[in-house]
Amino acid sequence: MFKFDFINLKYIFISIISLLIIFIVMMISWYKLFKKAGKKGYIAFIPFYNIWTLFEIGNVKGFYSLLILIPLLGLLIFIILYYKALVEIVRRLDKNKVLAILCIFFPIFIYPYLGFSSSIYEVKPVVKETSILDIDLEGVIEDKEFNYGYEKEDTEVMKPIKKKTGNKKKTTKKK
Repeated sequence: MFKFDFINLKYIFISIISLLIIFIVMMISWYKLFKKAGKKGYIAFIPFYNIWTLFEIGNVKGFYSLLILIPLLGLLIFIILYYKALVEIVRRLDKNKVLAILCIFFPIFIYPYLGFSSSIYEVKPVVKETSILDIDLEGVIEDKEFNYGYEKEDTEVMKPIKKKTGNKKKTTKKK
């Protein structure tokens, strides 16, 4: 049975103070990291929105941070996407990718390093892989037979094709 005495209370108090210090160090580190990335620093102190913003900084869609609310599978997917975001953040800070792995296991040491280091967050263009859905059809020649009865003007407005009904010369053969 649990016995109440001051020795147990002392350990509880030390644990609470330790967790509070870790929380403050992490939030200040995130504050500095968000400021480097061009976001508002106070976002670091807003629960769930801070992870959403961390994902956006790491080039992962922010709403994926809500996957943590799904039991078990959501947590696994969240960790994978969290790692992907960390790799991108570390890349943009011109640091070694090993820091992304270390940040998962030792965030209390790595986030202050990322936040307080002199490195500058660079928005580098992301090379997007093309798919069949990204094909640009602007240069394709249009055929008037297969444009469903519409003709394309320079103003990008579709107008019906006017049928030419002019005087047709009848040719008669002379015998």
